[in-house]
Amino acid sequence: WKKALEVPAGQVTSYGDIAKALGCPAHSRHVGKALHFLPPQFQGQEVPWWRIVASSGALRTGGNRQRVLLEEEGVPIKIGVPCRVEKFDQWRCVLKEEEADEDLVD
Repeated sequence: WKKALEVPAGQVTSYGDIAKALGCPAHSRHVGKALHFLPPQFQGQEVPWWRIVASSGALRTGGNRQRVLLEEEGVPIKIGVPCRVEKFDQWRCVLKEEEADEDLVD
């Protein structure tokens, strides 16, 4: 979830972009779960979960609150099923990849 803090207001990134930046490109679902189930010690912090969308630009299921928060930041949303960020690549934040942790690399 710490990578989500790097996405500035008015921009978005995808779960897959975060996973890739963390060196785990096949784990986008884990990113979604981490954002959904923040540890209690971090729930008081404002983690901008609404800036993280699917790689297609689609908002999460039932994403009305997400849509409102993104629109308040100036990100245009195309209403439909599902709602999507219009011109996703134009609003996409490119995250810096982290250095590999030597203890985790075989």
